[in-house]
Amino acid sequence: MGSRHIFLDKLFYATNLFWQLLGWAILGLMGLMAVALLAAGIREQGMRAAERKAVPYWLLGGVILLLLPAGATTLAIPQPNTFPYNSLNGFANGLFVIIPLVFADWLRSSLRTWVQGVRWATLAAVLLMSWQFVLVANQAARLLEMIEQRDLANTNRILSRLEMQEGYSINSTVFFAGKSVPVASESPLMQYGDRLRLNIRGLHTDSLLYGDFAYRVFMNDNFGTNFSAASTDTQNSILASAEYAAMKPWPDESRIRWIGDVLAVRLAE
Repeated sequence: MGSRHIFLDKLFYATNLFWQLLGWAILGLMGLMAVALLAAGIREQGMRAAERKAVPYWLLGGVILLLLPAGATTLAIPQPNTFPYNSLNGFANGLFVIIPLVFADWLRSSLRTWVQGVRWATLAAVLLMSWQFVLVANQAARLLEMIEQRDLANTNRILSRLEMQEGYSINSTVFFAGKSVPVASESPLMQYGDRLRLNIRGLHTDSLLYGDFAYRVFMNDNFGTNFSAASTDTQNSILASAEYAAMKPWPDESRIRWIGDVLAVRLAE
């Protein structure tokens, strides 16, 4: 799985500008094709269905499109070391198998040369757009996977230090003060995400963990703890205490201590 993503990463970013420019050209071309097909293609398909009393081709194509998620699920098998499989990858990889089936009838010769040309151009445009989606989907899935693995590693480090505190239990009241565990802002992972975000607006390219609630819920969900939250008044009292002021931010040795009945963790600001 890793080698495949590395290959796609190099290929995608080496041709990134090309795909962006090509995307606009393809969208315009497909708009013109849609008008031409409405004028000639639908009429031709309707005549064929009436003559042979067969199911219209557009209806058959619609049925195949509805089956696309099932095809993507089947194609999850080639994704090693991923269970449950990533549906984003499966959907993208499945496009290359299912799209030719949808357009298979278009490969038959037409009495009108220009109609056949429109068919071939449409099929080529759809395959190119699908290939772009395959690349982007695989990169996005890889980025999110790496961010999750980093968050798991960072929270596991915090948990291991919590367990060293006398009186700790999985049912302790824990307050994660501060914002987050510091990470390098110019790391290869961040640069990777910033480039990918040019193609997927809104893609989160950094840790999803920020503040008390996120860290507590993430640990409870992933490590089997049952940490409870300190009340708002208790949190404000801790932040104003001399004990908290003496604590240095993560990863200093003083970053975790009991303050009253609450196990306080001082993350980076």
